[in-house]
Amino acid sequence: MNTVECLPCSNKLLCNLLVSIPFYISGASCSYQQEKLLQEKLLTDYNKNVRPQKGKDPVHVYFDMRLKNLVKLDLREQVLVINCFTMLRWTDPQLQWNISTFNGTDRINMDSSLIWTPDIMLYNTAELTSFEHTDVYKTRPLVFDKGLVVWNSPVTWRISCELDVTWFPVDRQVCHFTFGSNSYSKSQLDLRFWSKPSSKAEIVSSNFLVEGGEWNIDSLTSQETNIHFICCPEDFSIIRYRIELSRMSLYYFLYIILPLVSLSFLFLLVFHIPHDSGERMGFGVTILLSITVYLLVISEKLPEKSDVYPMLGICFIVVFYILCTALAFAAATTIFAKRTSKPPNFLLTWLKKLKLQKNKKKIEPENSMTMTSVDTLKNMNETSNKEEEEEKVAEKENYNNEWLESCRYFDKRLFFVFNALLILIPLIVICSLPRDGLA
Repeated sequence: MNTVECLPCSNKLLCNLLVSIPFYISGASCSYQQEKLLQEKLLTDYNKNVRPQKGKDPVHVYFDMRLKNLVKLDLREQVLVINCFTMLRWTDPQLQWNISTFNGTDRINMDSSLIWTPDIMLYNTAELTSFEHTDVYKTRPLVFDKGLVVWNSPVTWRISCELDVTWFPVDRQVCHFTFGSNSYSKSQLDLRFWSKPSSKAEIVSSNFLVEGGEWNIDSLTSQETNIHFICCPEDFSIIRYRIELSRMSLYYFLYIILPLVSLSFLFLLVFHIPHDSGERMGFGVTILLSITVYLLVISEKLPEKSDVYPMLGICFIVVFYILCTALAFAAATTIFAKRTSKPPNFLLTWLKKLKLQKNKKKIEPENSMTMTSVDTLKNMNETSNKEEEEEKVAEKENYNNEWLESCRYFDKRLFFVFNALLILIPLIVICSLPRDGLA
């Protein structure tokens, strides 16, 4: 045993410190040496390709997951991205040692590439490239003296889901994700719950859970089951999770639905703009272009699927074509309001019944003509021609007023007709859709 002789010194505290330093260095060196020797001992003749089994029994691997936060649910790519803590536990008889032999060391961290690890992966992954399970779980497993191995790691999973966008943006989505081994069947590896969760609160992480701003987690359930692949005669042991999400739709109501409704009813003011105003058609076309912009925004968020009909997309299309029809009627009344030809007889009769026709002065031609001089006759002829021209002008103005009055009448009625259509037809479309994906 190394000893340090205390030299004569007036400062006893300094002397005691000099004496204790070698012991601290010796203890640190001992801990480092013991861990080094322990790892060398465990890896001697260790084959990481051999399953840590006892007899013919399968390796029991215990799995658990704690949801940390929901990153996003991409409707266009149909991918759910979550952050979670994944926990694995199993027993490896080859990784056992006597604590007393290694100075009380009862646990050690080892690199996952040095020992056997279960290849528990996500079956319905949305990753474009394949990864080894050791690339997904990037932490070091903790090995205990009895051979117990615990492997905890934070993981980001990209899950491929079949999403229903019928009721976007008031939809509810259900997504399944399945974990299991890619190499070992149930007779070789039995995947079990670390602790059987009985509620959503036991699956989410109580310490690190971050609530999202778009989706609410309504329920999160799990189950142990088996699955059969056509490639292999034996079943595989899997753990399956089911998550139900409901969308918080306030953002879409404030920035998409309410502006669309406002623009739709604002468009109908085109029927109240005077016919002789050049802004009548320009106003309607501008509103239609604005609605088209909103339609492009919605189409960028929805997947390119033809097996479902999104409610919001259908309502956008229906409203768009209703407004296009309204614009066509507005253009027709604008054209007819400028006519100076005689209206059809049925229109005149109808206007008389509606009391829209104005009283007109009737000019009756003279039946007799007195004998005058030649100069007087010429003057009378000129006066008659002027009166005929004035009568024609007055007649055209009268016809134009009749067209104008009829177009104004139609504009007032069309305003209320298209108001009713904008309310009723979208409601009929919404009521005809299935209620499966409604939040």
